[in-house]
Amino acid sequence: MTNNTLTASLKKQNQAINDLQTEAKRREQAATATMQQARQITMQS
Repeated sequence: MTNNTLTASLKKQNQAINDLQTEAKRREQAATATMQQARQITMQS
């Protein structure tokens, strides 16, 4: 493997990691919002 090939592979892997981290943050925010809604509903009843 050439240095360029390795560099391209690393960039691709880093992008995949970034994409996964972004998705994880999005899901965490959605879960937090759902929990807040559940608390509000619980408090109302």
